[in-house]
Amino acid sequence: MNSDQVKGKFEQVVGKTKQAIGEAVGDNKTANEGLGDQVKGAGRETWGNVKDASHATTTDVAADTTTTTHDGVGDTRRSISNAVENVKNAVNEHIDSYKETHRR
Repeated sequence: MNSDQVKGKFEQVVGKTKQAIGEAVGDNKTANEGLGDQVKGAGRETWGNVKDASHATTTDVAADTTTTTHDGVGDTRRSISNAVENVKNAVNEHIDSYKETHRR
């Protein structure tokens, strides 16, 4: 586990706590800040996951250069890139939904 994953998880816990406190006392600003902290933490944790996956892939490729072709490396890189794009899109959909819900 790298520092981005740890910081991301911590930010999410802080955000959930801040959101719960804000909701309990009727402070929408604090509750919204807590939600923002959760999103920020999820993003940081996801970035940490990407770094771990990238490091693992790089290590695997370096350790096994005799059996790994350049096409295989490219496939792995494209797979990671697609996963990152999917996560980004899912997060943006949630953000858009949240914004739409709170505009009304």
